[in-house]
Amino acid sequence: MHRINSGIGSDYGGSSAGFYAGIQMKQSLSFFILIALVTALAAEEPPLWYSNKNVIYPETVFISAVGSGRSAAAAKEDALTQLALYFNARISVDTATEYSISQRNSSVNSNRSASGSTVVVSETELPAVQFTEPFYNESRYNWAVCAYISKKTAAEVCNGNLQNGISEVQSLLAASERLGGFSGFSAAAKAVDRAESLLRDGEMLCIVSPESRDSMEQVFDLMETSRRRFDTMKRQMTFRVAVVNDPAGTFATVLQELLSSNGFICSAGNARYTVQADISTAESRNQVGVFVRPGIVISVLENNGSGTVLASYSKQYPKYGHVNLDGAYAKAYAEIEKDLRLHFMELFY
Repeated sequence: MHRINSGIGSDYGGSSAGFYAGIQMKQSLSFFILIALVTALAAEEPPLWYSNKNVIYPETVFISAVGSGRSAAAAKEDALTQLALYFNARISVDTATEYSISQRNSSVNSNRSASGSTVVVSETELPAVQFTEPFYNESRYNWAVCAYISKKTAAEVCNGNLQNGISEVQSLLAASERLGGFSGFSAAAKAVDRAESLLRDGEMLCIVSPESRDSMEQVFDLMETSRRRFDTMKRQMTFRVAVVNDPAGTFATVLQELLSSNGFICSAGNARYTVQADISTAESRNQVGVFVRPGIVISVLENNGSGTVLASYSKQYPKYGHVNLDGAYAKAYAEIEKDLRLHFMELFY
């Protein structure tokens, strides 16, 4: 009985030792497999675009750039920057030297230059940009990413944006003609801004699809038409300035200065429109000092007896304090003037 129990114990002990030895062998094997995989990955051949991107992305079909950095995100940003620099350089050269477009319905040739006004600065401004999977270079301890743009896809995107923008400008010009007056001027101002914004898509289209260069003629013609309509409407915009609660005439002077510097005519009499401003103030005191909280309401009115408000702007400012009332008012009025110089002309454009 004792021998049987001992035998059983002996067999059990031997099985246990073998079991744990097997586990250790499996762990060792797993470790070596892991080391082998890491070594294999480290020795992985770099992708073809890393050594010769033009094989994968030929220049006749793609615009591409390889970026590098300490992280995958930094490499992507570097590739994007290189693409942007490529577009900016091409835009600068093209707009400065290659656009000489004959004005339609005119015997006068007009040489027009965008003077580098279009600048690509972000991924959202690059048409149809794509990226490869990032690659880590073990020997150089950095990441690499290739950014690439299909010229065909980019041309479709730019042309679609261009055609939509052209339709918008044409609609704004039609609205300007139909509405006339202050509303017509505002529509003309928007047409100028929108037409100028088309330069970006037009110039990029010319880069990815040189055969589309003729589309720039339409863009420049729209820019000139919009500017001409804007200038015509501006000459009809005459203003009288009236400010309530402006004893020193400071704000009336500021408003007249802003209008004149933007090409509008200011006249005390026979003005077509009135810029009416109302300055309000609220005073308060405590143990620290005195405070003034200013506010302003501005309206552009039509001088035809109807009193129609064509545009308006209002703002309530925070409190401005000082040890005396004059100092508090000086701070409050300085803030109003600063705000007017920043935002008043937004009423017109």
